[in-house]
Amino acid sequence: MKKIVKIVLLAGGLSFVAAGTAFAVSGACVNCHTMHQTDGSGNVMSGASTALLNKADCYACHSGASGGAPKVDKQTNISAGGSFYWVDLGDDSLGHNVAYLTNNSDDTLTSPPGFGSGEVAPDGSTPFGGTYTDQPLTCAGTTGCHGTHSIASDMAALQGAHHSNAAGALDAATAALPGDSYRFLKGVKGYEDPEYETGTGHNRYYGVDGGGDNQTISALCARCHGQFHGDTETYANGWIRHPTDLDLSSAFGSEYTVTAYNKTVPLGSSVVAASDVVVSTATDDYEVVTCLSCHRAHGSDQPDLLRWVYSDMVAGTETAAAGTGCFYCHTTKDGI
Repeated sequence: MKKIVKIVLLAGGLSFVAAGTAFAVSGACVNCHTMHQTDGSGNVMSGASTALLNKADCYACHSGASGGAPKVDKQTNISAGGSFYWVDLGDDSLGHNVAYLTNNSDDTLTSPPGFGSGEVAPDGSTPFGGTYTDQPLTCAGTTGCHGTHSIASDMAALQGAHHSNAAGALDAATAALPGDSYRFLKGVKGYEDPEYETGTGHNRYYGVDGGGDNQTISALCARCHGQFHGDTETYANGWIRHPTDLDLSSAFGSEYTVTAYNKTVPLGSSVVAASDVVVSTATDDYEVVTCLSCHRAHGSDQPDLLRWVYSDMVAGTETAAAGTGCFYCHTTKDGI
């Protein structure tokens, strides 16, 4: 019998239901939608949005003030994507400044790091219209990560996603709707598990050795951070930034001897299946470095959205930091 999990959201009875591994919204439609966008006098209702939504934005359900929807502003037990909690306190270095946060504007950066004016992303889209003009970062759409990138409105870009939420091994090439895609990231391939970092299961990020596949999680990051993406600078020429979409099992000898999956340093794989084992072979590409191997997408308690304390990464260390963070992959650089 399939496991059924129900989490009550809001007093009206809206729920996120997991049947097997899929999360989908059920409950009273009125909790999210309104039949008419006006108040009867021709005035648009406050908070009314695309798809007849009467909630103002994604944050209305995914913040600590809401019910059972996954939280994106938690301080503890955070989700795989990280948390906006710290950046919302006012430190711009700790997360992405999405438009819905109280402290939503970045006072330091005027454009995304690694973003070139007029740049075309690997998926062929032009984030921010190809030029950055202080447009706020949104959760979805043309200026966001989730949903359909060719649609400007983040609500419209996610249309139908919460009703058709698929799970398991998801192939971006066959995802007709955002809900059929990995984590609502249309165009991205991966394995989606509802217990990631909360139980024994975990997501699998998709990565391929050498890049060139627009379905990888790193290709998504490259929509705005294109100059940080890929592995075109070879070791012989000197690295000018950390490579992504590089298979460690076929690179540079015995330093990279990863043999087990680590949720705190998640490596990508060309095989998107539920597996806690990382096979160390040159052919399976189970040890692919991605952007999210080191960073959390939403934010973290560390500068640059890092997953660990970078100042603890000291070459030759035999402290508790040995074997963690950078040293999980660079196994010969600590003191153990």
